Amino acid sequence: MRAVRWVRWYVGELMTVLSLRHREGRPEGRCC
Repeated sequence: MRAVRWVRWYVGELMTVLSLRHREGRPEGRCC
């Protein structure tokens, strides 16, 4: 199944975006 690879890629992209937003330090990047 290729679902595992897709999930791993998705998680990696998500973590990258979150880390980039965290480094920005913009209040608008916060959620909840």
